[in-house]
Amino acid sequence: MLLSGGGLKATLQVAIAAALVLLFSTIVAGRAAAVEYDPEPAFCKQAIVPAPASPFARMPKLHQPSKNGRIGFGPSHLRLWSTPHVLVGKNLVGFTLGLEQRQGLSLPWTAKVTIVEVNAKGHPTGKPRRMIRRVGWLKPPFGDAFQFVVPEDPAFYRATILLTGASGQKLGKFSSYTRVVEPTAAARLVLNASTYQPESTVFMRVDNPGDLTVVYGVNYRVEKLEGDTWVTAPESPRGPTILIAYASLPGSSGRCMQFQAPGTMASGTYRIAKEVRFTFPFPPPLTKPIAPAPKATLTAEFQVVP
Repeated sequence: MLLSGGGLKATLQVAIAAALVLLFSTIVAGRAAAVEYDPEPAFCKQAIVPAPASPFARMPKLHQPSKNGRIGFGPSHLRLWSTPHVLVGKNLVGFTLGLEQRQGLSLPWTAKVTIVEVNAKGHPTGKPRRMIRRVGWLKPPFGDAFQFVVPEDPAFYRATILLTGASGQKLGKFSSYTRVVEPTAAARLVLNASTYQPESTVFMRVDNPGDLTVVYGVNYRVEKLEGDTWVTAPESPRGPTILIAYASLPGSSGRCMQFQAPGTMASGTYRIAKEVRFTFPFPPPLTKPIAPAPKATLTAEFQVVP
């Protein structure tokens, strides 16, 4: 199945609008931190969660589109993008010819696109699927998509696009690997230390080693261990305020948040408890998203000492 440029544009617009609403919507929640913040330590500058070695390392190297989309021929504002290397669930795999200008563009080119399922070593395991189509008119900014629908079953794919000119001359050939994975909801709350003194600052962040996006507000609870039971500590933030929702993308860490331990905080074992939700990353899968978004409560323990 081929997705047209208009279909891709509509899909992207919906996804982008949903992401903007999610990331910048205002919510009412408990007060999350003191008004005055301490300078952030180096802990807060760790933006990427360590990931395992790339599964594509054992596969043959490909001539891939550049990260900025430039292809080295044709109009300077023309861009070629491949789909992300990792997709969740049933999705689209292939390429997009887009524009970095407001005006449209007509190209007398032909695109020959092939996709084939491969194994972990990059060897084909299935029957290739092919399409041949004239490029024609590209409408900014998304242009036109040359993509195939792939099932939600975990698999590797190799997509190749050959662009030829009006007289049939070869202009350029590019390939890219894509891996389809099952949704993995994984997140952890990390503190910058395990022991604090009263009047010190606890810095925290949400790390996301999974395949789904983690969304959350800045609200959290501080709990104290009383015997075998966790109870809400007197120092836990309270009171209504206006907060913004944040997100930790797959393989990334979210922005740092702070809890200022008051000088009267008693010694003992404490933890930060924070509720998060999981949603699909961009681009979203073609299958119906999980509704409602699954949620979890992340916790991280620390000690308060004199």
